[in-house]
Amino acid sequence: MKVNNQFKKVVLELICLLYILLFVYAAVSKLLDFENFQVQLGQSPMLRSYVPLISYGVPILELILAVLLLFYKTRLVGLYGAFALMSLFSTYLFILLTYSDYIPCSCGGILQKMGWKEHLLFNLVFWFFAVLAIRLYNLRQNISMPLQLKLLSFLFFTCSALVLFQYLTTNKEDVAVQQFIRHYPHHPILLEKQIDLKYNSYYIAGFQDGKIYLGNVTAPLAVLVVDVHTYKTENYIIQLPKSNLKFRSLRLVVAAPYFYFYDGITAVVFRGKTSDWQASQWLYKAAYFTHMVPVDSSSIAIKALSSTSFENILGLITTKDSVRVSLYSSILERQKDGIFDTDGLLLYNASADQLVYPYFYRNEFLVIASNFERHSKFKTIDQTAIAQVNPVTLSKQKRTVLAEQPLTVNKNSATFGSFIFIQSGIMGNYEPKDNWDSASIIDVYSISSGHYFFSFYLPHQNQHPMSSFSIENGRLAAVSGPYLSLYTLQSPF
Repeated sequence: MKVNNQFKKVVLELICLLYILLFVYAAVSKLLDFENFQVQLGQSPMLRSYVPLISYGVPILELILAVLLLFYKTRLVGLYGAFALMSLFSTYLFILLTYSDYIPCSCGGILQKMGWKEHLLFNLVFWFFAVLAIRLYNLRQNISMPLQLKLLSFLFFTCSALVLFQYLTTNKEDVAVQQFIRHYPHHPILLEKQIDLKYNSYYIAGFQDGKIYLGNVTAPLAVLVVDVHTYKTENYIIQLPKSNLKFRSLRLVVAAPYFYFYDGITAVVFRGKTSDWQASQWLYKAAYFTHMVPVDSSSIAIKALSSTSFENILGLITTKDSVRVSLYSSILERQKDGIFDTDGLLLYNASADQLVYPYFYRNEFLVIASNFERHSKFKTIDQTAIAQVNPVTLSKQKRTVLAEQPLTVNKNSATFGSFIFIQSGIMGNYEPKDNWDSASIIDVYSISSGHYFFSFYLPHQNQHPMSSFSIENGRLAAVSGPYLSLYTLQSPF
């Protein structure tokens, strides 16, 4: 009997020691990497509204429980606290494992390296240890078992109900928008291949039918084609007809089987087929423009500067029967000057047959029917509703410039399928600056509803940030300095 009592005492002491080590280690790990702890909490769909309270409260509570478990007189209170905390943790993890596609780990230390199912199992083992230790402690105090079960059941169901209530009342669609907290799923992209292009002057001119077409800023006539299946590369030179035109800024766009080679300042568009890269003059002085995207084989959409209002304007040039230019002045909404505040990137989504126009300096993007008969306006998740630009007109030079560097909200964009991918320039809540220094942040939205889905990091390559990217059929291609990186899109895509 004496040996049996001694064994129970040893087991009780051992469980308390394990809990003390666990709580002290977990609390110290969180405090030593406090910024990351807050980031992980902020990305939780259930906890992001309580980040300040939880980030300080949990480590402090763990340390208090560790102190209570040290002394015999306060040990029972500490054990009940440990049981309640493990009930909270286990219920939270079970709900997210069952009903959520994303589970941030905010434990710290080596616990963060566990898989989610292993982590739940680990929590349940310590939950059982707490029950066992409470039973062993109460045996020594001659407390009846029914009373213990009632108290443990009350604690467990209360803790579980609190977590369940929080899950059910969490507004999963609006929280990220209201708080501007991004949702980062685990590994949505996987690096498939990296190709050294040797030069940092390439940009993605098209991504279609398993081929990436790269234009070159410093050598405008040079084209590099990369096969995404074999990773083989082919070099071509665009053959232009002889002319006396003086070009200011030549740019390549590929929409196979055609390629378009244009200079909007000169108001010329050359067109040819990718089978031979022989170009002929397709449009000349139909309209001056700053950017264009092919809509179909006989029309292009343009962004131009209005000759009457001197503001940005969108338009459509068609060549089916004769050259016709249609300008639409009511689509882009002026806020300050109509030039910088309406500036953005014009994209065409072939599968949806729609144009997409993310503004550079405000939290909006437009989805426009390819015939411009209708358009919708949607918000990005940051709060920059008014473009932070300070335009100044130089009277002598008769031009408008920016007096200071503007706040760029949407840096770069691509669209494919039902998505638009926007490279954001705005840091969200609880995001470590180190990640922004080492990667581009891509936010994913629906082009039909404007709904924000999630975000992911596009890593810099050898300290070179991403300069252009494109998506096609489950693959993402990105140019970063002299490197072309090809990624496979994974779940939740």
